Amino acid sequence: MQGRIRGRAQAARQLRKSGSEPVQRLTTTKRSAAAGESRAPAPATPWERLASALVYAALLIYAAFPYSDYDWGWHYRYGEYFFTHGRVLRNDIYSWTMPGYEWVNHSWLFDPLLYVLYTRFSLIGLSIAGALATVLTFYLCIRRAHLAYWQAAVVAVFYGALTKDIVMQGFRTQVVGLLALALLGDLLARQRTGKNWPHWILPGLFCIWANFHGSFLLGLVVFGVYVAWDLVYAQARGAAIPRRWFMFAGSFVASIAATLVNPFTYGVYVEARRHFGNPHLTYVIEWMPPNFSELIGMLFLAYTLVVAYGFFSRRSPSDIPALLIAMGTFYMAVSSRRHVPCSSSSPFRSSPPSSKNLRFRVAGCSAPVRSSR
Repeated sequence: MQGRIRGRAQAARQLRKSGSEPVQRLTTTKRSAAAGESRAPAPATPWERLASALVYAALLIYAAFPYSDYDWGWHYRYGEYFFTHGRVLRNDIYSWTMPGYEWVNHSWLFDPLLYVLYTRFSLIGLSIAGALATVLTFYLCIRRAHLAYWQAAVVAVFYGALTKDIVMQGFRTQVVGLLALALLGDLLARQRTGKNWPHWILPGLFCIWANFHGSFLLGLVVFGVYVAWDLVYAQARGAAIPRRWFMFAGSFVASIAATLVNPFTYGVYVEARRHFGNPHLTYVIEWMPPNFSELIGMLFLAYTLVVAYGFFSRRSPSDIPALLIAMGTFYMAVSSRRHVPCSSSSPFRSSPPSSKNLRFRVAGCSAPVRSSR
């Protein structure tokens, strides 16, 4: 009798156990499927794919401005010197203001590329190259948002307005720097999803970036913000620092070391400090803050507000780095030096500039000067 009771009780336990597991597995499967459906968008129809392609084609046509970079001449000459003499030019031999001035050409690798594009494809090739880099930057910025074609079209309008001053002159060093920054953001997003291979790619990106344009410093700041926040967040939760963070931090240190692999080594940092301390930046249009009464300023303000709203609505700790970067960018834009209009008593009207820090020409001082340095 007792054996029969024990057998029935054991059978009941096995039945309950076997009956609960399929339900639990089914519920988990349904939940995971629902979560997957919320993350992955529905497959696009042929019409939607065509409409998306038309958005990118329209952006390509818009970005293909006639090449009119005011600095292309010395970029071309420096690239020509590189192919003619087989070495990097370290003296400014093409300037009438400061002949022979020794300086750090942080975009030395861009100059041979521009020289090849111009000699092979003329100015049209430079315009198309700048447009392609602009479209690729836009793609890298929105690819993870899974936007519909009409949403991509709206964002493309904002993107074109915000980057007009950069891309309107064709293939420039700023365009290359913007593309590298978008690629950095994509790699950081992949790293945050648990992938380890970006840790090995990031130092290579910074090595190339440091030889193309000095904006790699901005990339290091963005990279450092993400690394520091991951450490702060782990400490705030009281959790042990994960092993992946040490790989992330090691990639950051390796990226800093990779920027020294250039003809000027640490001189690129010295040049950056000297450049930011140059009082003559007040005459360069790229260093002026946005005018918030114009469209470009309103879009810039809207971008900052959208990033802030996204954080406060979701309250996701992963949004903190983007919020910090947006706040820092907004602060630097608002507090940057304003252009001082030239008066009739300006020293530039009576005599050419003689300061060693001034390496660009002020022509008549009737309009802000553009500089790609």
